[in-house]
Amino acid sequence: MKTRALALIASAAFLTPNAHAGFHLWALSELYTNADGSVQFLEFTTTFGSQQFVAGQQVQLQMISPASVLNTFTIPTNLPSDSTNKKFLIGTANLQALYGVTPDFVITANFLAVAGGFSNKTISFFGTNSLLSLTNLPLNGTQSLNYPTGTVNSTVTATNFAGVNSSPIPEPVTASLVGLGVLALLRRRRA
Repeated sequence: MKTRALALIASAAFLTPNAHAGFHLWALSELYTNADGSVQFLEFTTTFGSQQFVAGQQVQLQMISPASVLNTFTIPTNLPSDSTNKKFLIGTANLQALYGVTPDFVITANFLAVAGGFSNKTISFFGTNSLLSLTNLPLNGTQSLNYPTGTVNSTVTATNFAGVNSSPIPEPVTASLVGLGVLALLRRRRA
């Protein structure tokens, strides 16, 4: 009788649903870099609750061939509250000054290593949670890469955990446009 009672208790322990608090249900939703890598962000999203426990998790930029890790960012703290229907933002410190959104966690400029393009690079986050190709990541400073589709976004916005969105990231002013403006100003002065 005693053995049967212990067996019932043991089997009940296996049938009891566990609360899965963690970090593993975040998905990368948007990735952005400008041409020189001085402004970059990675935006994550989840619809699930209890996923705010991200402290110690890593985001890595990896080369495919030869296989190597180029950059690693370890998230220093958990997010401040429940994660249901939230986003969080890992980005360069200048996002606030340039676009009005403060990243939840700050990476160094050029974390995504723009030199050489992205055809041989992947992003991995939270261990085996993902390994996403960066092949289509634009370097023009006006577009971003959307996940999970891998499509290019023409309107770039970033959202942090507090729900603050960036202003749309504008097209960069190119040297040729600046040159045309200077020429027009000089012509006006001569006239």
